[in-house]
Amino acid sequence: SACRLGKSYYIAGVRAVLQAPDPGAPSRGTITFDVNFSPFCSPAFRDHRSTSQTSSFVTSSLTAIFESPQVMDLTDLCVKPGELVWCLEVSVECVEYDGSGLDAVVL
Repeated sequence: SACRLGKSYYIAGVRAVLQAPDPGAPSRGTITFDVNFSPFCSPAFRDHRSTSQTSSFVTSSLTAIFESPQVMDLTDLCVKPGELVWCLEVSVECVEYDGSGLDAVVL
């Protein structure tokens, strides 16, 4: 998948993996995010600290958004309660950065 917002451009992929559920939530699947802002997408990310801070912020924000029951019901990812659930692994790569990082990635 790809998204362009202004001059910013992102590509994303989703990998779906079947796995045993967390014992504390036997009917709930998971969704994880990995967002990468490489030094090639903008001069702003030539400093490793800036890249790390932005990636961490966007990743944690996406996790909070998508784990909200108003956005996504993770029990929909259950195949067999207590035995098998889907784990969605979302990888996002910033190709060109011109601000609005979280807005573009949520789209």
